[in-house]
Amino acid sequence: MCGAGGIVSITEDLSKFAYAQFDPKNKELALTRKPTFRINEDTAIGMCWHIIKSRNGKDLYWHNGGTGGYSSSMAVNVEEKTAVIILSNVASINDLIDGLCFELMNEMENNRLQQ
Repeated sequence: MCGAGGIVSITEDLSKFAYAQFDPKNKELALTRKPTFRINEDTAIGMCWHIIKSRNGKDLYWHNGGTGGYSSSMAVNVEEKTAVIILSNVASINDLIDGLCFELMNEMENNRLQQ
């Protein structure tokens, strides 16, 4: 299924995508972050994102992926204009990659609070 694993990206592409999320004039990308299905108080799904609450109650927009030989995770905090992108050339470690992604987002949030 090429459609499920045929997309190739690099950190430069994903960094541009993250920066585009921070632009309040970009109404199209804002629509992708709008919740369309609520799972519980802290979790929802948008058109392109899983929407979860950080440890400090901020909305994080997150998605991961993987295919043969590849795992990835990306989280974006639009309000604070921060993002974490992790790309790995190892398959089937999404749980580890996701955990690291959230740990880094929480660390950035904690550092911001201490400033």
